[in-house]
Amino acid sequence: CWCPGIKKCMLSEEACKARSYASAKCQPKPHTPLVPIAPRITRIDPPRALAVAEGASRVFTCTATGHPAPDVTWFRDGLVVGSGPEYVIAAATVGDRGVYHCAAANCLNPLQPETSDAVALWVNLHPCPEAGDWPEVSAGAEVEVPCPTGYDGTMRRRCSERGRAWEAATGECRVRPCPEERGWPRTPAGQTATLPCPAPAVGELSRACPAGGNTWLPIMGRCRVPG
Repeated sequence: CWCPGIKKCMLSEEACKARSYASAKCQPKPHTPLVPIAPRITRIDPPRALAVAEGASRVFTCTATGHPAPDVTWFRDGLVVGSGPEYVIAAATVGDRGVYHCAAANCLNPLQPETSDAVALWVNLHPCPEAGDWPEVSAGAEVEVPCPTGYDGTMRRRCSERGRAWEAATGECRVRPCPEERGWPRTPAGQTATLPCPAPAVGELSRACPAGGNTWLPIMGRCRVPG
């Protein structure tokens, strides 16, 4: 017989009585096998790895057979996260990432439950938005951009692991020097180059590279021919 409301294996009415249940509560259950059947997981849904957007909902379903009806437990990365035939993620966050599986057990296998295949869940976090010269990138990604016109070097910036927010930029942009030009040497911005006057003239010429670099200022100085 079967004692309603009690999830135990009952092989006979005597077994019910031995557990102090009134025999009146033990009633035959038509079309219900009296012999216990070990759990068997027939389906887990979704059946394979998947990705969801941050904030999206997702329902995992574990279908298991057996008699008595098995208890279903849900695991993420080996830790218990829920019970019952369904596990619901109402609004996915980075904490929901992991590998999920379900386990089913009844009185025949309480210590060695039937387990399902593992299903990996990845949560796609919101990207960091485009900001000036910085393009939109996914959470956790790093991007490198060249320095603005007139500057040498590159700058790097990383989108935070949780997305949405940019971390501080790193790198260095150096003002581009004035280029070598008709005998004038390549000169850093803000400095002045000097050259002796060509023979037979005497004197000295100077030319400044401005703070903004890139383009020379006019030549200063005077050359005199002796005699």
